[in-house]
Amino acid sequence: MTNQFFKNIKQQAVRFTSLLIVGAVVSACGAPINPQTLEVTRIVEVTKVVSPASINQVKPTPTNSPYANNAIEGELEFGDILKKIKERGKVLCGVTTLAPGFAIKDDKGVWKGHDVDICKALAAAVFGDITKVEIKPAIGINKLRDLHNGEFDVLIRYSTWTVQHTADLEVEYIIVTYYDGQGVIANKSKGFKTLADLKGKPVCVTIFTTAEWNMADKMEELGIEYNPVTFDSPKDAWSAYESGICEAYVNDKSTLATQSAAATKPADHRIMDLTIAKESLGPVVRHGDDQWFDIVKWTYYALWASEEYGVTSKTVDRVWTTSKDPETRRLLGLEGGVAEKLGVDRRWVYNMVKLVGNYQEIWDRNLGPDTPNALPRGLHNLYINGGMQYSPPFRLN
Repeated sequence: MTNQFFKNIKQQAVRFTSLLIVGAVVSACGAPINPQTLEVTRIVEVTKVVSPASINQVKPTPTNSPYANNAIEGELEFGDILKKIKERGKVLCGVTTLAPGFAIKDDKGVWKGHDVDICKALAAAVFGDITKVEIKPAIGINKLRDLHNGEFDVLIRYSTWTVQHTADLEVEYIIVTYYDGQGVIANKSKGFKTLADLKGKPVCVTIFTTAEWNMADKMEELGIEYNPVTFDSPKDAWSAYESGICEAYVNDKSTLATQSAAATKPADHRIMDLTIAKESLGPVVRHGDDQWFDIVKWTYYALWASEEYGVTSKTVDRVWTTSKDPETRRLLGLEGGVAEKLGVDRRWVYNMVKLVGNYQEIWDRNLGPDTPNALPRGLHNLYINGGMQYSPPFRLN
């Protein structure tokens, strides 16, 4: 099996400029061989395949969270974060860098994507200026700890909502904004259709994540023995899968879709028609500052409500001057006092819609049918269109 594995690796060298063995590789039958690392440099981009964080044996026990029994001391009071943001002059916004369409730098080093636009909307809400934001990659298992310690003011659509994260690190999940599910991707040539097809196969997954634990739970439930190959970051896990170290890769379906769209050969990959577990994603802030919690939450509500009431970046000026609908006028800050209650300028919704667009504009620009990702909106539609996005009324009484 070992000779055949290296024969397969050699065949892959056609599309690589160099192949250097320096870490750990898994044989085709799933058994670990001598520790080695595979570093790969592609013709069009440089991708490093790091050695796995661990190679678990059959019937694995999920790793314990590094957050367990290790809460960080320190309390915030109402208004602390907004005060610090204004003094700093910018919002520190954490995003995943793995999924094109959600957050990625273009060839000129400019951040673009769905999550980036939400960050810009927050900057528009606080400053009336979408340039007053710093997009920061939130990578690996320490992202929630970094949030608590002030490296970020908010994490956007990044981490799965769990009780442990909330309790151990004193962070707050504000609202579910993305209804995802955990899935599995594999090369079409493998012909995998069910989890039973992964019996005895090496599967790449990120350590200390719900993806790792959910996969272990499901495979144990089904009585299927497999070999999880764990990495410290999703980027490393994906690179290892794409280079052939693993037979399959596990992550949220939205991430799998955007990663495969940006793969070297997108048509070679297929997301299996199954959902391992629910993945409720949304923004996270540090516990204790209810003002900042509310500003982030109502920013999403404002983007959804703007879509519902037909307020777009192209129509907002006309609606601002001509609308007589009380709810639309309250939304835009023309009456009602919602902005004052939140502690932002009364034109905060006008600014974000004018400069970024409503939620439909954000979705279509980054994930819609005219993009490489072409994700169906599904549950992310407004409630009036059969989805789950629902904004409360913009009123104080």
